[in-house]
Formats: sequence, C-alpha cells, structure tokens
Amino acid sequence: MLPEIATLKERMSKGGDWMKFRREIATLHDKANTQAEFVELMEAFAVLGDLIEQVYDAETAKKIRDIYDKEYLFLLNKEAMENGEQINPKLLAQIVAREVDSGRLDPSDEFVTLSQDGGEVLGDSCVVTAKRKRRGDVLALVLSVLALILWAMSIEPIGISPLWLILIGFFAGWFINDREIQEIKLSAEAARAARGY
Repeated sequence: MLPEIATLKERMSKGGDWMKFRREIATLHDKANTQAEFVELMEAFAVLGDLIEQVYDAETAKKIRDIYDKEYLFLLNKEAMENGEQINPKLLAQIVAREVDSGRLDPSDEFVTLSQDGGEVLGDSCVVTAKRKRRGDVLALVLSVLALILWAMSIEPIGISPLWLILIGFFAGWFINDREIQEIKLSAEAARAARGY
C-alpha cells in the first residue's frame, strides 16, 4: 500500500482543510492500484462525507452533499476501469457490492441496481478491450481461399471436393479463437487477483 494512502486517515484525524483532503483523495485515487488501497480511500472519503454538515452552513452543505454523492459514484466507476480505457461492468458490480456490504452505499440506491444488472447482462469486458491476435480468423481465411482456388482449378485432393476445407477452416478457426478468448479471460482474472479483486 502506498504510504500516503496508509497514513491518510491518521492525518485526517488531526484535522485540517476539508477541501484539501478531498483533493488529496482524488489525487491518490489516480495512483491507487489495489483493492486495499481503494477501500482505504473510500473509507477516508466516507469520513469526509460525514463531516460535510459540521464543516459548512446548511445551504453550502446541501450543494456540497450533491457534489460529494456524484463524486463518490464517479470514484467507484473510475476504480472499475481496466487499462484506463473502459469500465468493466462485472468489476463495477463487484465493487458496488463491496461498498453496499461496507455500509457506504445504500442497497436501495438506483446505482446499485444498475451496476448489478449491468454486470449480469454485459458481463466481463476484458475480451472486448483485449488486443486479440485472431489466429483462428487467419486460418479460416487461408483455408477458404485455398479451397476456392482448388475448386476453381477443379483439383480434388483425396478425391473429395475442396470446398470441405472451408468448413474445416471455420471449425479450426473457431477452436483457436475460443482458446485465445479463454487465455485472455484467465490473464485478466489473474491480473485482478493480483490487485485483490
């Protein structure tokens, strides 16, 4: 865990500028990488949320509370981003469940329902964002072109129509692509496990 994150709540307990701590949490959130670091930051952010009404007058507190609530959801979405590119719906659902279990997020909140449904319907986005090699597509294309050339030249290897090579290419390509997708999923799960998810 980053030392700045590990000591944040202790420094906050000594008092200080509310906005300064909010900015520091946002900055540290960009540097955090493990679930333990994100949990520590969300706990500190919750402490700030509890202090809004004590630090500010009623009118200002109402405005800041609205901003705080939106920023809280933004931080959860940001934590669920993989490779800094796209929010992973499955990971977001897991993060939201953690926040509900900790009591920092109301289970009846619409965001909870949307994230859980999104995780179920959209699933894991690691395959979509991965840079696939698509070797199976290349194999299917090569066998299809070869089959068409042999068919056009009226050559029948092994005494059968070369058009069967197209079917063989599609099945072999599907198998190779499926293995690649499984490897991508296992790699993504291993990377998440290393981060504590």
